[in-house]
Amino acid sequence: MGEVLTLREVSGPAPPGTDDVVVRMIASTVNPSDVLTIAGAHGSRTTFPFVPGFEGAGVIESAGCGVPRELIGQRVLPLGSAGSWQQLRCADWRWCVPAPADLPDEIARFAHINPLTAHLMVERFCTRAARNVLITGASTTIAGHLAELLAARGITSAGLHRGAPGRAWPHRGLWRCLVTTDRPGWAQQVRDSSQGGFDGV
Repeated sequence: MGEVLTLREVSGPAPPGTDDVVVRMIASTVNPSDVLTIAGAHGSRTTFPFVPGFEGAGVIESAGCGVPRELIGQRVLPLGSAGSWQQLRCADWRWCVPAPADLPDEIARFAHINPLTAHLMVERFCTRAARNVLITGASTTIAGHLAELLAARGITSAGLHRGAPGRAWPHRGLWRCLVTTDRPGWAQQVRDSSQGGFDGV
C-alpha cells in the first residue's frame, strides 16, 4: 500500500455545515474495504484526493447549527464514508453513531463493518432449525464474530481456514473443530465433522 499512500499535513476542515459535525478521530483501523479501495478495486467511484478509513472512533468537537448541541463532546463512530485516517474529519451528524461508554477505543473502532455484517448474516440466514454451520475463512475477524453469535443461539460451528501459523485463537472453545485446508485429507475431515450435513455455510 505504501506505493500509493502519502502522509500529508493539511489545514483543518472548514467550519461544519448545517447538519455536519467535526470529529476528532481517536482510533481507526485498516479494514479490507480500505485495502481494496487503495488497490484500485473501486476506481470508478473513488474521487481524489482520497482519505481512506471506513472505520474509526472519535469525539465530536464542533457542530453546525442544525445539530443537537448535546452531541458535542460525545464519542461516536462516523459511518457511511471513508476519511477516518485523519485527525479531524467532517461528517453528517445523522451518520454518527454514539459509542457505548463501556467500549474501549481500540474495540469501538472495529464496531461497524464486521460485527454488523455478522449480525445481519446470522439474523437472515440462521433459522431456528439450523444447528450445525461451517464457517469459511475461520481465521478472520468476522468469522470469530459469527462463531460467537451462533454459539449464543446454541448453534455449533466448524471452521475452515488456509492455515494460520502461530495464530492464537482467542475463542477456540466456540469451535467444534478447525480444519486447515493446506493439509492432506482436509476435505474428508470436513465431511466427518459435518455430523450428517451442514445447515449453512
